Amino acid sequence: LITGMHDHRWSEAERLFRNATRLEPSYAEAHHWLGTNLLAPLGRLDEALESLAVAQRLDPLNPVIAESRGFVKLLARRYEEALVDQRAAMELDPNFHLTNSSIGRVYMLMGRYEEAVHWMFKARELSGGSDKLDAALGQCLWLAGRREEALRTLQRLKDEGKKRFVPYTATAILLIGMEQFDAAIDWLELALNRGEFSAAFIGTHPIYDPLRRFPSFTRLVNRLNLPAAVR
Repeated sequence: LITGMHDHRWSEAERLFRNATRLEPSYAEAHHWLGTNLLAPLGRLDEALESLAVAQRLDPLNPVIAESRGFVKLLARRYEEALVDQRAAMELDPNFHLTNSSIGRVYMLMGRYEEAVHWMFKARELSGGSDKLDAALGQCLWLAGRREEALRTLQRLKDEGKKRFVPYTATAILLIGMEQFDAAIDWLELALNRGEFSAAFIGTHPIYDPLRRFPSFTRLVNRLNLPAAVR
């Protein structure tokens, strides 16, 4: 995980993951992490789904693995399929906050903002709250026209960041929703400098699509050492 998501030495990370699956073929998490944390950020989404299918066969009742399948479909912009997979994951554990927030994220990307807000609030209630979840909720609130609530969320993230660690990617995501693109790119640069794992997905995640026309964002993506097809 660290070699790939933090250091961006993807070939070495893949060798280590493949070693893990070879040494312990029945270890579901090795196949899960290979798919979600290596193949997915590299844009090798069909391979990622194959790896997750192996993980699901080995651990069919694990809601985390099931949610990851929907996440990879989201990266592929196959939103309707992502919803099907996330609802299947929810059947395993209706109270798993990540599945609820993932459904909200899909609805947001589909432009169904009020539904997105509903699911994000539900995820927040189930999780007890987190900075990343609050940022995603704030983005959905802004897009749903609930601007004052979104602005309060942004201010809270900035205030909390003065006292403790708040992921820079969280603030960036909310700023993207507000179309403050230059500021969002600045926060993503801080995230990359810190080595935040979630920043490894800026090359593939559709939430960053509004930034792809900016050369400054392209320069950030290039720092990830991704394949040319992803850049």
